[in-house]
Amino acid sequence: MTASEAFRVSRPNKALQQNGAGMTVFRDISFLAVGPASERSRLGNNISTIMPAKIREFGTTVVGENYILRPGGYGVVRNSADAVAIVTTSRGAFLLGGAQEGVESPQQALIREAREECGCTLSIGEPIGVADELLFAKDEKAYFRKRCAFFIAEIVACDAASAIEADHALEWLPIEEATRRLIHESHRWDISIVMNRSNKKDAEPCAAANPA
Repeated sequence: MTASEAFRVSRPNKALQQNGAGMTVFRDISFLAVGPASERSRLGNNISTIMPAKIREFGTTVVGENYILRPGGYGVVRNSADAVAIVTTSRGAFLLGGAQEGVESPQQALIREAREECGCTLSIGEPIGVADELLFAKDEKAYFRKRCAFFIAEIVACDAASAIEADHALEWLPIEEATRRLIHESHRWDISIVMNRSNKKDAEPCAAANPA
């Protein structure tokens, strides 16, 4: 699904259409909200997944293949040493998070996935951005458009023994190394946004004190 598949109305809580991936599309002047069609009656004015109207896209489109839309939530988590939390698996390194299940919001998916993957409890902060990652999943033999909603997050508790995905491991890496190891370009892009914001804040001059 692309932003052009939705159209403009004055009431963002009104369902407009259902695309081939079984997703209902909502649109207001500035934002695109995406959720499972089953949420149509439940959402009302409480649209939990707010997407920018123009979504960045990473990966290469294979002509003639149908891409399954798979929305999810992912987090950039940093510690006091400014290291970034990543999850390593046999398939590579990723930011914490994963695909939404049922009527989950991206935030709920991020919280659940972090608990399942690493035994970590997260506090979700401000949204960072949204990007699509186009890929082929060898284990599922299908092409996916992973719609990744990214958030700043913080680990408030962690019990590795409670994780249920044994092939996942939490690692803390310096930002540059984490960026090199992440296999999804959208995840690398997300970290770059966070770092650019941090650099801008660091560069802001302090307000001059008012003269006595």
